[in-house]
Amino acid sequence: MIISQNGNKVLGSASQQELEFPLKYVLKIIVDTKIADDKTVKEIEDLFAQLKINNNWLYTKPSNKNNFLSYSVEITLPDKNTMDNLYGGLKKIKAIKLAI
Repeated sequence: MIISQNGNKVLGSASQQELEFPLKYVLKIIVDTKIADDKTVKEIEDLFAQLKINNNWLYTKPSNKNNFLSYSVEITLPDKNTMDNLYGGLKKIKAIKLAI
């Protein structure tokens, strides 16, 4: 599932397949560097903790013009409800532009 800051869900061909839980994958979070601050990562970490999502921060990569930062985080989702709550929570974090 791909979700943008405005809340639109964009479903690709992979989303047509039924997901099996627990689901382990790399979540990519893109934040706007003009909005993001030290609290942004803490907000994401707090959301993982609140939802009891196992996570491993892999790396951070700036865009070519440093307008955006991309965080790659390996996560394990126990069920669809947790996945829905995760994406719902990510939508509320102002600096996040996209979560895939």
